[in-house]
Amino acid sequence: MVLGLLKTSKTIEEVEDVAIRYMKVLWSRGFLEDFRDIYFHWEFKVHDLATSMAKDESAFTNFGSQNVDGKFQHFSHAAKKYGDESIVGSFIGKDISKFKYLQLLHLCDILFEVLPDSIGTLRHLRLKKLPNNMRKMICLRHLEITTQEEVLPENGIGCLSSLQYLCFFACSNLVSLCEGMHGLKSLRMLHLRNTSVRSLPDTIKYLTKLEILLISYSSKINLKMDLQAEDRGLRLSLKTFIIYYLESLVDLPQLLLQTFANTLKTMQIGYCKNLEALPEWFQYLTSLETLDITNCSRLLSLPQGMERLTSLKLLKIENCPPLVESCRNDESKIAHIP
Repeated sequence: MVLGLLKTSKTIEEVEDVAIRYMKVLWSRGFLEDFRDIYFHWEFKVHDLATSMAKDESAFTNFGSQNVDGKFQHFSHAAKKYGDESIVGSFIGKDISKFKYLQLLHLCDILFEVLPDSIGTLRHLRLKKLPNNMRKMICLRHLEITTQEEVLPENGIGCLSSLQYLCFFACSNLVSLCEGMHGLKSLRMLHLRNTSVRSLPDTIKYLTKLEILLISYSSKINLKMDLQAEDRGLRLSLKTFIIYYLESLVDLPQLLLQTFANTLKTMQIGYCKNLEALPEWFQYLTSLETLDITNCSRLLSLPQGMERLTSLKLLKIENCPPLVESCRNDESKIAHIP
């Protein structure tokens, strides 16, 4: 995508959808090995073809050992070898502004905490780490963030109208997302992993293109979001809802799940030790095809009305002894599942 090689054939088709098709073709023809699709990213081994195609535009360099032409559009570095803050910081602060055409900047396992203002001059930059004045990055489509902030600024991420994928990772201080998320009109996936976020903002209901919501290792989050009268007309696009290791979870978000009742296909709930019951409104998720429940030891039974979930094709229950026993004692709730 960053190379600009993908072209959409339809006006409503996103370049990410084209990328998925291309990836499947490359996989089927043997260009990709050990391919794994795990909802929010792919894992695979690739041959040298991609590197050879982009040799005039891309660079992988070790700091201090190679001069890189400023015409390059994609840049990565040997992260684990050069984790010294003085070396990396000097390069980022003094040299990065020379890359006027940079579209992809990949920096990981780096010790310094603040990116210099010079990164803000890279007008073509599309991915990864961004400066504070990020609301101007209106072409940004993929963003992963680790931050020490407690609350996100209102006029930052919420202004990224082209953003497709947003991930907050290892944000142990982050207790609140910005309320102005309704500006993320193109967002298709939201991933919270290892954060201190306590609740989701109400404006998440306006993310009309959101397809995947994944929340994990966020022990303080409370997902109770009741459906209000004014919300009953909302019809959104969520297809996959995954939650793991949410120690404080006792409720599922009715506002999100029932609003997405006509599109929700997959739900995975795992290691939520304080979840004792699924809500009665669960029966309205009539498009649900897969329900996976793992290590929820306090979950005692499935809710009434399960027989209304006529699209349910797969029910997996693992390491939930009371729930398994309940299903065995009352098979009428799951008799329709093939």
